[in-house]
Amino acid sequence: MIKNGLKKIYIALVLLILVSLNIVPAYSAAYFDFYPAKDINNKTITLTGDSYAGYFATFECHKDYNILIYAEAGKSTKENYEIMKTAVGLYPDTIVISVGVNDHNKNETPEGFRERLDEILSLCKRYGKKVILHTYMSYDVQEFADKKHEYDVKDYDEILKDLGKKYSNAFYIDMSDYNNKEFWQNDKIHYNIIFYDELYNRISTALMLF
Repeated sequence: MIKNGLKKIYIALVLLILVSLNIVPAYSAAYFDFYPAKDINNKTITLTGDSYAGYFATFECHKDYNILIYAEAGKSTKENYEIMKTAVGLYPDTIVISVGVNDHNKNETPEGFRERLDEILSLCKRYGKKVILHTYMSYDVQEFADKKHEYDVKDYDEILKDLGKKYSNAFYIDMSDYNNKEFWQNDKIHYNIIFYDELYNRISTALMLF
């Protein structure tokens, strides 16, 4: 019990020091959160991205991984770019990038999406980090029928697949078998716990493979 408490204090102190020394930009602290594993001494992973990362942390905490999260809901990779860069530059050595909906819905170009994530994965390679990516999931585009979508959801997913192949430190998890409204939450944008439980299982398997 004492050891667990000391580890929590250690993590908090490290983050406080990083912010005070401007190693972590002050704004990033607002998006930081810590979700403990069932055993605080277990492996720690970082989640970054948007609300997809947030739901993963919410549904899958108190299991086998401590989760550090750097993400802001409703933001594209362009808007969350600095947060994501901050995340990959810090402890620990495993990064899960979980993004969906926002780049497509905000008509961010696939080229820009590729450029940003390519840079993030390049940084991970430089820092010796393992990176997990997963399918850019579909959603009910009709919910945004008043908005013209210039690109296809699949355009972004193909980029994630390509980057997973490009970098030896990256692993792309195919969740296309769950790309179905059966696994949507009521908002028809996000996915339910069944999806996240399976994503968690596949991430756990991936981490044993590389």
